[in-house]
Amino acid sequence: MNHNNYVYISDRLVQWILNIISLISTIALIIMSYDIEYKVVIALPVVFFLSVHFFLKRFMLKGIGAVALVIAYAFRMCLLPILCAYGNFYIEPSKYIYIGYFGIAILLMCVECVIVFASLSYYSNKYEKKKENKIANNIKTNNRIVILFSILAIAIYIYILISRPNFLSNHFHFLVSSVEDATAFEIGNASLQNYGVMYYIAVILDLTARPTASFLLVNWGLKSNSRIGLLFSIGVGIFNIFWISDRRILSLLIGIVCLFQVIVHLRNKISKQAVYWAIGILGVLTVVYCFLGEDTPLRVARKFQRYFSGPSLTAIGIGVYNNYIQTPFDFLKLLFNDSLLLTGLFDSIPVINYVIELCGASGYSIWTPMFIGAIQYFHLLAPILIIIPVKFIVYTDHRSMSESSDLRKMMLNYLTIAISVYMIMYSVELVYYNIIFIGGFFYLLLFINDKVKISIR
Repeated sequence: MNHNNYVYISDRLVQWILNIISLISTIALIIMSYDIEYKVVIALPVVFFLSVHFFLKRFMLKGIGAVALVIAYAFRMCLLPILCAYGNFYIEPSKYIYIGYFGIAILLMCVECVIVFASLSYYSNKYEKKKENKIANNIKTNNRIVILFSILAIAIYIYILISRPNFLSNHFHFLVSSVEDATAFEIGNASLQNYGVMYYIAVILDLTARPTASFLLVNWGLKSNSRIGLLFSIGVGIFNIFWISDRRILSLLIGIVCLFQVIVHLRNKISKQAVYWAIGILGVLTVVYCFLGEDTPLRVARKFQRYFSGPSLTAIGIGVYNNYIQTPFDFLKLLFNDSLLLTGLFDSIPVINYVIELCGASGYSIWTPMFIGAIQYFHLLAPILIIIPVKFIVYTDHRSMSESSDLRKMMLNYLTIAISVYMIMYSVELVYYNIIFIGGFFYLLLFINDKVKISIR
């Protein structure tokens, strides 16, 4: 690993590993037993293999966001189909509602993968040639505005903890005692809105200030160059991983970025390996915890399909597209509703849940994967909505590599990892909500930090 340029691993080694994964996935899907209607899913790892072969070799994987994006699609195209096949691609709606669209769903997932890898290759080469000198610089900067914002956020958290301890314990859980508690926690989130503006403040802080404040604390600990400071920084990362909020993936991502910064800081190889293993073990434990209680193949398939936009969800999305007319205005309505600040001020806009319209009550809490959602709202322009997040990831990666401040690197790395993971987890409007509002907030914070000079005497 090169700490100065953040070059993590050569594309040849990545290509070799990914080829092995796609080969194992293809063989597994051929020999596994599941309904014949789903056998077309074998195309997913094959197309992933071809995408790696034709596109990945053209650039070096520079930046943690590019690595995260490749890993995310390796999971979705190679490992997710195996987990779904294990449970016969079960999802609550009857398969006869969507099985006629399943082949098209696999085709669209393949097209999405090709678009992602082609865009990743193109923009990586483009920004590498620019050397990113025009976008960012290596001049040492202060982070006083970022620090003040983080301190203010911590103060607000403390105020909420003191004034409304029940609210904080209801909204944030440092683990939960059982699967039943976790389910009740998720279902009960809506009732938290009875707390009014405090609910929206807490959620917005969770999405913006929590990562920023965590990264600030990690950097303070590492800059102390002491064992206590190092342990404190590791503790911040572990605390975030197990401090469950309304989105578990948020907790995991913040914790991973914190621990990754610890690895970058360490110089002893044994210490680095210990933290690597800690991240791996904590990641596995977190995944096991999130899926605790899914003890049957059907429930495993259901859970993974819901969390990572499985093929059946894409097929359901095609069914919605064929039966209901949607426009870019529907996209804007959902984007507005996802913005908690706007809905807190103006209330949400009524929208129709077309998945429930198609599937009935069994379609409750099923969202439409990113690409088919983009097709529903923007039709032939849908590929553009896939390309834009990839460009954002590559741009932010290169911006991060040219920053001199560790705190700024962590903020930008967090953005790239989050968007990479969200592309295989969330609907298109949620991905763009995070780019526009969360990414925009981070960039605005850095911009203000660079423009506003504060002198402390």
